[in-house]
Amino acid sequence: MCGAWRLHRYLARLWVSFTCAVYKFTCAGFYASYVGETVRHFSAFVKEHLASDKVSHIFQHLRNSESCRALCSADCFHVLYHASIDFQLKIKEVFHIQREQPPLNQQLHHGNLKLSL
Repeated sequence: MCGAWRLHRYLARLWVSFTCAVYKFTCAGFYASYVGETVRHFSAFVKEHLASDKVSHIFQHLRNSESCRALCSADCFHVLYHASIDFQLKIKEVFHIQREQPPLNQQLHHGNLKLSL
């Protein structure tokens, strides 16, 4: 049973690494958070937000606060939800943003979703 549990944990980590996800960033130094979605490789996405994505609200927050920049790492990102299609991701992202109202979610433009049956 122990070996099966280890395999399950390993596969779960791969799932997080390669699938579409709604995520939450929680700043370690200040009461600030951000909810977003990505279809990209999660670990590469996190590294970009922390170091190089100049249009990211997370990057801008860290750039403006030296203490937050020193305290924040990849451990500040958590997957809230996985989905197999983009529409599910968008719905879950909106749900979590509305529920939590994270301070760093200051988007000026929102994508329009079309519902077709």
